Amino acid sequence: MTIATTAIQPKVLKQGDSKGSGMVLHYTTPKGANVYGIGNPLTWENTLGPIWTYVVEADKLTLVDTAVGGTMDTFQSGLEAIGYRPEDIQRVILTHGHLDHDGNTFDILWRSGGELWAHEVYKSLLDINRVQTERDFHAQFLGLNSGEDSLSQRSMEHEEMRKHLCVARPFKEGDRAGDFVFHHTPGHTPEEICIQFQGVVFTGAHILPMITPQPSLKASHDVFRHLFHESYRQENNLYGLLVYLRNLRRMSRMGPDVPIMPSHRVYYRDQFNLLTLSRAEEIIDHHMKRLGLIVDLLRNEPMSVTDITLKHFRGAYLKGRGFYMAMTEIFGHLELLDDTGDIEFIETNQAVRWTGTENYKRVLDGLGAEADNRIW
Repeated sequence: MTIATTAIQPKVLKQGDSKGSGMVLHYTTPKGANVYGIGNPLTWENTLGPIWTYVVEADKLTLVDTAVGGTMDTFQSGLEAIGYRPEDIQRVILTHGHLDHDGNTFDILWRSGGELWAHEVYKSLLDINRVQTERDFHAQFLGLNSGEDSLSQRSMEHEEMRKHLCVARPFKEGDRAGDFVFHHTPGHTPEEICIQFQGVVFTGAHILPMITPQPSLKASHDVFRHLFHESYRQENNLYGLLVYLRNLRRMSRMGPDVPIMPSHRVYYRDQFNLLTLSRAEEIIDHHMKRLGLIVDLLRNEPMSVTDITLKHFRGAYLKGRGFYMAMTEIFGHLELLDDTGDIEFIETNQAVRWTGTENYKRVLDGLGAEADNRIW
């Protein structure tokens, strides 16, 4: 297979705003297939920029992710710029189940009659309200409540919509369909995938420019495990920072020069952010540094999870819903340090003590030793 050795420079078919909303891009893969990126706006105040969905001219006209519900006008306008209509979509492949990635799925499939493809774990979670379940778990486990806001309400409504979806093709790690190869890369969410296609990789939110997705909490596995196929129930390979980092390393071993097509920040502040899989190692380094900073905070005395959060994150990161996100992020890192024996929780998860070791460095250096170098 021909593998591109640099990021692919797209052609701009339609201009958008300074963050890329409304923009339409044309990529050509190393083997000559056409891929079109459409920048769909998020419908709440955010710093992510738009969600990029990709139209792939394969054996069937394929859409990777469907953007946020309520943005069909932008999506349809983008399709028209490349000569298609929503009715032309024959297959939708979802990278994961956050509402900015699968929000328009029902509307698109209703209009097109196309098939829905997603990882089998995504299918397992369709019948529950996972947002409310996670919120209840965080409140009980962390003593932390995200609060009620418009995004929370949108998420709850989205959960109800998703119960009407039917996954025609539930796939698992390594499954192939034509030129598509599906790689299960959980850690941000339990069902997240990256999609290999003709020398490029669609990375969803797994690998992003400029920013990193929030890892899930390892403890979530105990909350949701009963919903999964038996093969996912015993050992936790679905949730937590360590799972996320392990899958980053696994993807990076495809080759650092393989171009990627992520779901956010492709274009931001009037410039492109074109990447290859080398970005995966940068994200691992970012989390390594964060783990070190947390250990440094704990060297002299135990601290509460709240105090660690307030000392590590400052300013705008802690406003409104930001504090909930920041504290969850810190707790995910503490879970990893607890697993490596570098910290211990006291006072029912609310305070943390350093044990005097830094085993996390050795663990992260050894990530992905079992990765398959023949993945291409």
